[in-house]
Order: sequence, then structure tokens, then C-alpha cells
Amino acid sequence: MKPKFSRNSEDFSVEIFELDDEQMTEVEPFVETSKQLETEIEMLFNYELGFSQVIDSIIEAKKPLVGHNMFLDMLFIYSQFIGNLPNTITDFNKSWLEKFPVVYDTKCIANSLGLFQKTDLKYMA
Repeated sequence: MKPKFSRNSEDFSVEIFELDDEQMTEVEPFVETSKQLETEIEMLFNYELGFSQVIDSIIEAKKPLVGHNMFLDMLFIYSQFIGNLPNTITDFNKSWLEKFPVVYDTKCIANSLGLFQKTDLKYMA
């Protein structure tokens, strides 16, 4: 097997070889394994992205969020999918509303309307 192209320097070395049919037969299983690994890595990458893709879609679509007593949920979503929590509640509020401009917290709504004395979910049923 004689190099078709060769280049050497202090930093790198490149050699390109032309393979005959017998050598290609020996290499093909490794190429197939490499393709399978690429596919598995891509699937794992998409799996790991998982729910962050849902959050990104909600942010992009500017869809409203609806929940009950969701302040801690908002903090969790921010810290897990957006970034480090801001140092102040004012900074958090500003950053949150840039991403989620419409939020309905049913506990806050029920509380502000005075419809219920107790707004925990166990009392709402």
C-alpha cells in the first residue's frame, strides 16, 4: 500500500492511501460500525435534549403557560432549561416575561377574585 498523498510537519501528519478491493473488504465493517455509532450518538443527543426542545418551542411560539401555584415551577424551568437564575426577583421577572409573556397561575387568579378561601388543589375538587 503506497501513499497516494503524504504531508508531514511538526504539528500534523496526513497520509491518504488508495485501497484495493481486498483492503476495502477488510475496512467496510468498520465503516458500517462507524455509521451505526453516528446514528446512535444522534439519537442519544436528541434524547438528552428531550424536554428542552418542548420548552424552546413554547418560548418560540410565545404560548401561554397555565399552572397552579407555579412560582417554584417557574424557577425550576428557568434554572434547568434557560440558564442560571438571576440575582434578583426583578431581574428574574424581566427575563422570564421576555420568554413567557403570558402566564396564568390559577391559584393567583382564584385568590385575587376572592372566589375561594382555600386555593390548594385538594380543596378545588
